Amino acid sequence: MNIEIKIERKNRVLSRVNFSKATLHRYINQGIFPPPISLGGRAVGFFSHEVDEYLIAAANGTDLNEAVERMLKKRKDLKAH
Repeated sequence: MNIEIKIERKNRVLSRVNFSKATLHRYINQGIFPPPISLGGRAVGFFSHEVDEYLIAAANGTDLNEAVERMLKKRKDLKAH
């Protein structure tokens, strides 16, 4: 699997998905949005390709819990070049 890794900060993600912070956190807790990764300290970021996958899944009416589970499994296969 060859994915270009880009990290987006929370504000960028919020503008892309048009959620409030509360909605984003609720969706993460419900397992219907991919959780962030730690960038150190209190900083977090989101994989851009996962946000893309979420938007496509939501537009296609895909079960979002299943889509997020697949995304999290793919994370384990990511490797540094």
